[in-house]
Amino acid sequence: HKLGTSVIDTLSKSMGLISECASMVGVTVITGLAATFVKMNVNIEFAAGAAEEGVKQSTVSIQGMLDNIAPKLLPMLYLLLMYYLIKKRNWNTYQLVILTIVVGVVLSVCGVLV
Repeated sequence: HKLGTSVIDTLSKSMGLISECASMVGVTVITGLAATFVKMNVNIEFAAGAAEEGVKQSTVSIQGMLDNIAPKLLPMLYLLLMYYLIKKRNWNTYQLVILTIVVGVVLSVCGVLV
């Protein structure tokens, strides 16, 4: 009986730390899943240099630059936005789904996201 109550007392003192560690592991796993399954591609290209007749103008792809900096950067940033809205702004899942649909439709219609 004494051993059992001492274990419970010890665990109850450490529950905050255990909960925080489990939360960090959960966020890491969700971030990995988002980077794997969420697809976001920016469909914007800029012309490099001045246009000259008879010379093919080179273009710079925003998505190519983002992939060179960090592959899957956009899904991670969107996930961090969702995490911020949940933790700091107390948004619920319905609000997040509506935000995701509106942002996705608007950016797709504007030709920014593919």
